[in-house]
Amino acid sequence: MKDNRIICDLSKVQWARFGYRNQHGNFRNIKPKIPTVHNQVFATSDRVFGMSGLSMLDYAMQNHLLDIWTPEVRFKVTANCTLTYVGDKAVSLYKAFCERQFNKKK
Repeated sequence: MKDNRIICDLSKVQWARFGYRNQHGNFRNIKPKIPTVHNQVFATSDRVFGMSGLSMLDYAMQNHLLDIWTPEVRFKVTANCTLTYVGDKAVSLYKAFCERQFNKKK
């Protein structure tokens, strides 16, 4: 369930998974640094066959094929429930979760 309005108690979270999801539903742990189309990396400098002087990147931009990667975090909470947050809310909640888990004082 994707709803950024649900409040999550971070003490009830069993595990969290952070990554990036594109508009086609593909998931990656790390955001790609180079352009992708349908989660596939391509050589941006190559030319498109049959079109004079048009590079692959220009073709992908012209036809709106480039992937848009949005941050997503999935929290597994008690009672076998999973909460999914996207966007800036996902980044802030995952940061808070990591601080809670790894910066505990003894």
